[in-house]
Amino acid sequence: MTVSLGEDQRLIGSALGTLTLRYPIHCSRLSPYVWAGGGAIFNGGEQDILIVDNTKPTLSARTEQRGGQTEMLGQFGGGLEFRFTRHLGWLNDFSWNVVDGPNNNFGMVRSGLTFSF
Repeated sequence: MTVSLGEDQRLIGSALGTLTLRYPIHCSRLSPYVWAGGGAIFNGGEQDILIVDNTKPTLSARTEQRGGQTEMLGQFGGGLEFRFTRHLGWLNDFSWNVVDGPNNNFGMVRSGLTFSF
């Protein structure tokens, strides 16, 4: 038996606002920072569920579709930025993301160049 669901296209997005506190160390090129914020993830969690009925002599199956959901998101973290020059820096940080209960939480590590003007 072959089951094909066909092509699946959907738009998933998020919105997040954070407050960042940065502590400039004036006699150094280092700048530690922390942040916290909140927002939402929307249109995620769509599911197609296959339901098989094997109580009859012939096998029958059907699908049920469950639509997208909107879930709240919280994020907090901290990091350190090193300034090569006044306009060029390198950041490294870690954030913890809390999404709809303990089974969806995750951590994220970032590293990259920063440009300021």
